[in-house]
Amino acid sequence: TASLTLAKNNPDQVNFTANLNLYSKKVLFTYSERNPAYGLEHAQSVAAPFPNVELVKIIGCGHEIPHFGWDNLYPVIKKYLSEIL
Repeated sequence: TASLTLAKNNPDQVNFTANLNLYSKKVLFTYSERNPAYGLEHAQSVAAPFPNVELVKIIGCGHEIPHFGWDNLYPVIKKYLSEIL
């Protein structure tokens, strides 16, 4: 299991990314086409600690993926779950 470590530059801050590179199973990260706050760069940054990542852009929606992008998101999640289960 991954342990929590203190961030190097700030000993009061917990580093939640420590040892994520040891998690070898595929992790799915999605981001939406119309969300400028959390676009590709943010998704890449969040996914970076994991060695086995599937990064998928969900077309046709912004931050509201669960409400307006479900038709595009559902097949991606279904495929991912069928691969890891």
